Amino acid sequence: MVDIKTTSIPAKPRSKNYPTGTVITRTTGGVTVKATDTKSFTDSNVLSSLRTLLEIRSRIIAESDTTTELTDDNTLSSKRTLKEIDAAIKEALKKLDDVYLSKVKADTAAETITFLKGLLIGNDLAFINESGDAELQSLVARMKIKAATLEVTGSASVGTLHSEGNISTGADIWAKGDTHTLNLLVQALAKTYDLNVEHVATLFQTIVKDYISSERFIPGLMGEGMKLYKAINGDWNLEIDNAVVRKAMTIFELIISKVRAVNGGLVISSANGRVKSVSETSGDPVYYVLGIEGDMMFVTDDLVRCQVYTSGHVKYYWVPVASVNDDSILILKSVFPNGTVPAVGDDLVQMGNLTNPNRQGILYLTASEDGKPRISVLDGVNSTSLAGKSKVILGCLDGMTDTDFPASLQSLPKLPETGSKTLRIRSIL
Repeated sequence: MVDIKTTSIPAKPRSKNYPTGTVITRTTGGVTVKATDTKSFTDSNVLSSLRTLLEIRSRIIAESDTTTELTDDNTLSSKRTLKEIDAAIKEALKKLDDVYLSKVKADTAAETITFLKGLLIGNDLAFINESGDAELQSLVARMKIKAATLEVTGSASVGTLHSEGNISTGADIWAKGDTHTLNLLVQALAKTYDLNVEHVATLFQTIVKDYISSERFIPGLMGEGMKLYKAINGDWNLEIDNAVVRKAMTIFELIISKVRAVNGGLVISSANGRVKSVSETSGDPVYYVLGIEGDMMFVTDDLVRCQVYTSGHVKYYWVPVASVNDDSILILKSVFPNGTVPAVGDDLVQMGNLTNPNRQGILYLTASEDGKPRISVLDGVNSTSLAGKSKVILGCLDGMTDTDFPASLQSLPKLPETGSKTLRIRSIL
């Protein structure tokens, strides 16, 4: 306990916190809290030097202490401070490593990297400059090379070559797979197994030894696609859907094959009929009202087809039935081809239905179209297109083109006894 014997006011206070003239009044009851005391801390007692050291020591968090929470009332030891700083530095480096690419180890960029001045590889072994020009020792493409313009000073051997521009070379190009180009300019093309042109191919001189065909071709009235081909006797034949001649057409012999219930071709479907009267409705839209002879076999959404040769031209329409009224059918006028008008005497054959699957089947028999008899079974005819609708074709299949039907099966062997060709069935079910 401190015993104050005398008090005096110095002329100049020792502490700047006490202004000149301040009176210091001694208080009583002050107590010193020793190291072993359990007294509470108050404004009327003080800590001994040992107790002060103990209090400070009790608030220091050691390096091995992992349970004490860091607060404003404690402090870290020197080792713990270094440990916390080291952990913070490692965490910061990890975050930087996730954001920036490393210059000393292999790294991966998750987004696009833009090199404004180009890219050097190795000791000037290869480069890509800022204009996009590249110089490499060698180039290996596991899938394909796609280029606008490809210039080869020597020979080139590739699996698949795809170019949207020109290919110019003074040597040979050996294409082991497909060659796809927009403009194929090869000064010396020694050998190409498959040549596929996806866009436009300009051919200055073309010689066709066998045929030109669409990807899928089936001959006859119920067929699809197109084909220009050479027959067995040497004649060249062209089979298409429509032909437009802007000027003169010279025909040495014109053979018109008309499909009827007999003679040549026979269509077996759900309905047929002959037009006995034609009229138009008033208002908008306009419908043709076609009176049908005999029993009414047509129903709504039936697709009726007429194809007849009269007065030097072919009348053709294949249109849906809008509705049926007693002995007549209504067909929207706008669905007819330009310049085509139905007339009395038109023979209509139901060939498909827009909505009813039970009326979408057709059986077609022919023996005169190309001299090759066959029976065709079509199903799923729900539009005015027969593409992909042939399910079974029974008979002679010569001249057909179909990627689903190998060419090796299209050539029919002859029977040794009669010399005639065997019968094959093509089925797509």
